[in-house]
Amino acid sequence: MSENGNLSPHHHLRTRNFFFRTTDFTQFSPLEEITPDRPPSHDRHIHGIEDIRLFRKGSTIYFSGSTCEYSHNGCIQEIQGVYDTKSKQLSSLIPMHSPHDHHVEKNWIPFNRAYEDDSRFIYSWHPLTIGRVTDGRFHTEQTVDTPYIFKHVRGSSTLVFYSGFLYTMVHIVIETCPRKYYHMLVRLDPVTYTVSYTIPYYFVKNYIEYTLGIHIAANMLTCVVSQNDCNPILVRIQMDKLVWV
Repeated sequence: MSENGNLSPHHHLRTRNFFFRTTDFTQFSPLEEITPDRPPSHDRHIHGIEDIRLFRKGSTIYFSGSTCEYSHNGCIQEIQGVYDTKSKQLSSLIPMHSPHDHHVEKNWIPFNRAYEDDSRFIYSWHPLTIGRVTDGRFHTEQTVDTPYIFKHVRGSSTLVFYSGFLYTMVHIVIETCPRKYYHMLVRLDPVTYTVSYTIPYYFVKNYIEYTLGIHIAANMLTCVVSQNDCNPILVRIQMDKLVWV
């Protein structure tokens, strides 16, 4: 919402998406912009596709995100499509419909796992609600009870498989001005989907931080974290330093 260095709520909110490649999180290719392959369906003050998450089905990389301009009704809704780094386009866009006709839908988490060709999503966390998207519509398949703190949980990252469990990063928003974000790493049993979670924490500063994605290997949690919806950084945490509830 910044124009010529002037940040104002009266400016349009604009999201631009960029990607890079890395094999070891120490060296990165140059940033390249990736854009929708068609004009928007609606004229709104919130532009672009926000909160993009990547998942793979077969050899194709897909994405999910939220958008006003490309949604089916002009409200903030989920969307998915193909993340084509060769053409640098977000293509085959499929607007997704709210299962409850909510005006705002965000933070559906792709439940795709590396060893499955799946199309399920985590829709919400209290209860944990898992379902499948067919022709743009969400259908609940399973619910699992979760602790009350998960009533406040949103997002954040896609799932990774490590040492026999599924892991994802979630966040809790405190509606101060500016907002404050607290994060928890969640561990899911891959059979029962029962949850364990860390005590809430923030990464660098107690303001708007958002986890774009995580990776776990050799006892090290690697997080890509945006700051105030821009300026992403890399954060590494040893798994045995985390405090679990």
